[in-house]
Amino acid sequence: MPRAKILVLDSDSLWTLTVSELLIQDNYEIFSANSLQDATLLLEAHLIDLLIAEVNLPQSDAGAMLEQLRQMYPQTTLIVLTGTPSVSQAVLATWLGAVDCTLPSAFRFTVPAALSA
Repeated sequence: MPRAKILVLDSDSLWTLTVSELLIQDNYEIFSANSLQDATLLLEAHLIDLLIAEVNLPQSDAGAMLEQLRQMYPQTTLIVLTGTPSVSQAVLATWLGAVDCTLPSAFRFTVPAALSA
């Protein structure tokens, strides 16, 4: 059985490295990006099963870009992360079709359920 391909998107390279290492231990194939542009290139090059994305990326309208990515890659499941949760971010995540909107510390618990959705 092929391993699920997960793309981790966050501007914090240390966080993406840490998350990637944890998910590799869980036997997932991991790609990471620190910008929306890099994430777009990886989505174009690989059939990504799950995108774990920080919604508060600096110097970008992450909501609009994630909406565009969801339209271009509807087969890719989305988990939205936020370090500053709010009702408006939960609404945005729901509107984007995310299976979850969670704090970075809780993402690992949502991955198996997101991949089976």
